[in-house]
Amino acid sequence: MTNYNFTTLNDKEFEELARDLLSRKLNIELQSFRTGKDKGIDLRYSTVSDENEIVVQVKHYAGSKFSNLISVLKNSEYEKIEKLKPKQYIIVTSLPLNPDEKETIKSTLSPFILSTNDIYGKESLNTLISDYKDVEEKYYKLWLSSTTILTRILKNGIKGRSEFVQSRIESKLKIFVQNETYNDAVKVLNKRNFILITGAPGIGKSTLADMLTYQLLAKDFELTYVRAIEDAEESYLEDKQQVFLFDDFLGTITLDLTSSRNLDASISNFIQRVKNDNKKRLILTCRTTILNQAKEKSEKLNNSKLDIAQHEVKIQDYSDLDKAKILYNHLYFSDLTQPHKNVIFQNQFYWKIIKHRNYNPRLIEFFTDIDRVEDNEQYDVTITNFLENPEKIWEKSYENQTSEEGKILLATLFSLRGYYVVNEQQLKDAFESRLDYEVKFNNYTKASNIFRKTTKELHDAFITRVIDAKYNSIEYRFLNPSVEDFLVYYYNLNIDIYFVVLEAASYFEQFKNKISTEQPADRKVLFVSENYTKLLSLFTRKIGDLKSYSGILELDIVICLIQLFKWSDIESLVVKYLKECSIDYLDWKNKKDLVFILKYFAEKDIVDYFPISLNHVFIKLTENIQSHYLLSEIQDLFLFEKYSEFVSKMKNSNVEEFSNYRNNIKEFWGREIDVYVKDDWDVKKADNLEDLKKVVRSRIKDAIKINKKIGIYNYIKFKTYQFDYEKQLNENLLEKEANIKQRGIKINKIQHSTNQRAEIDRLFNYEPNKINDELI
Repeated sequence: MTNYNFTTLNDKEFEELARDLLSRKLNIELQSFRTGKDKGIDLRYSTVSDENEIVVQVKHYAGSKFSNLISVLKNSEYEKIEKLKPKQYIIVTSLPLNPDEKETIKSTLSPFILSTNDIYGKESLNTLISDYKDVEEKYYKLWLSSTTILTRILKNGIKGRSEFVQSRIESKLKIFVQNETYNDAVKVLNKRNFILITGAPGIGKSTLADMLTYQLLAKDFELTYVRAIEDAEESYLEDKQQVFLFDDFLGTITLDLTSSRNLDASISNFIQRVKNDNKKRLILTCRTTILNQAKEKSEKLNNSKLDIAQHEVKIQDYSDLDKAKILYNHLYFSDLTQPHKNVIFQNQFYWKIIKHRNYNPRLIEFFTDIDRVEDNEQYDVTITNFLENPEKIWEKSYENQTSEEGKILLATLFSLRGYYVVNEQQLKDAFESRLDYEVKFNNYTKASNIFRKTTKELHDAFITRVIDAKYNSIEYRFLNPSVEDFLVYYYNLNIDIYFVVLEAASYFEQFKNKISTEQPADRKVLFVSENYTKLLSLFTRKIGDLKSYSGILELDIVICLIQLFKWSDIESLVVKYLKECSIDYLDWKNKKDLVFILKYFAEKDIVDYFPISLNHVFIKLTENIQSHYLLSEIQDLFLFEKYSEFVSKMKNSNVEEFSNYRNNIKEFWGREIDVYVKDDWDVKKADNLEDLKKVVRSRIKDAIKINKKIGIYNYIKFKTYQFDYEKQLNENLLEKEANIKQRGIKINKIQHSTNQRAEIDRLFNYEPNKINDELI
């Protein structure tokens, strides 16, 4: 017979176990209720004649006293039961109960408990578990925590190793959440006999490895905990079930791969040996960065087909419910005070944690550790600081497991990343420029193919490589937003290190995107006001060496100057480079930059210092405008009186130039009026002619308003415009039909999402009608 004490289950899991066991025992389907203020009901069976046919109260009191249970039943539950008047009332508790104690409970709750057979304590539950083995198998944490299984695990583990003492195993089981990541890993391990678990720091690699190991030990595999490949070879026994656990298997030996001729071969050979022996299992964990470094250094390791059994642990694979359960388990089994826990349970603060872009199991571990919580700080502030400052996750990996070239490439990517991704050639150019700087000033020796090697090292650990098939280009971005958060934190503490990045910069974008001399508001940039003079000197010295994405150097120079420095310090330089700037051929980005510069001059009330003819500027800005979005930005300039006045002056004093300006606008509307009108949700959803005509007329009026603001009063293009109503209505109808066809798929997804939301709110005892949709 089993002998579970249920200490590895939280209250919700224990209730679910009770539901499944009693449903099988009574051959009915019991309904679960929200925890907390349950009105005396945890589980219920309803019939047409009586919705309280059977009521079950579940009390998870493992480690508590019988007197505490009786006190709650007498002083809290009895009054609720009187109101419910159930035909049958059942008590389930994790406490061990002897016959006298069951009689005491029956007497306390008389006349509602009909028999002591309706009272299930620890012993009764273990009897049911023995009867219903399929239920036992469903509760993985429970099965592993049984005395029999734990004894087997400890026997097959290595004696004296702290990793396999009972208390540590039980503590890990308590917070473990079995999900698809675990199930997939089991399949890989059983199919290949070995598994390599990779992933970013803090994502759960070691926890997953431990759970896989516990399961194998429970099945009488004997453990060898590997610190060096020699341990595994020496412990290998033919015809014996063995599991070899090699946690962080390359973390301490990567540098030795080049100095030892046989180390990589030994690892590769051992992997092959295990693959061919069905009585053996090999579990390896490794940070993705370290694996990529090792494979780069070792041809044998690279050819060992590690990837065949590689299982990447990614936060994207965790559902919201998985994340919620991880958070709940950490809270339930933590030493946090009840006021601390209430912060998360109240006002749906748990949703902010679950949905946070930096959610990470290790972060949850950090802020549910009472020793890491500051006494003088509000707990919600503490949690927010952990989530917003994830350096506690990335710092160790960055400092200790990342090569110097890797750190340089991360700094380079950070400096260039004004947009979501960075083009590979631009990243490579800037990276090579930084390495050339290191060669010149720090005696660095640059290896061949260093860019390829370094991107391979960082790929899927700190960065992601994206192939854009549409533009036939390769781009890079950070693996997770928290990597960039960490780098902001790190460089703000080590600003001198970042100044080396700027010293070696090859693009103006490295000055435009990631530094500010004014306090940034919620932007991922570095604050360098204390180094203002140093930065000004550095930038002005490097102007002649920097390149531009856009191709118009002068515009980039001016953008950098006005973004970073005071007008009194840069006036002569700005005027100089604007005078040298040719604006005869402007692309979309050039025009946006020019609009930004014009806005700066207006805001500073220094338009009179602008050295280029405004007539020429606005003619070129409006020439071949690519979209109405750019026209809207140009229109915003006319909120400044200086620019609105110039149109009137141009119209009256220079008819030819005003005609060019006006013709540019007319040509734009001739090309784009149909696009502008259709670029409205109401146009696309209209399903009858009358509604569609109203929306189209409204859009044309909006276009006329834009023209008026920019000083154009010729409406002939709007008057002659003919909208194809029949075509649009047909397109709308087809779209509507397509949406209906997809609704079945979408409804399943929505239902799944809705069910998850309800389950999460139930877990945290939150009323559905109080859900804040903004949080989810």
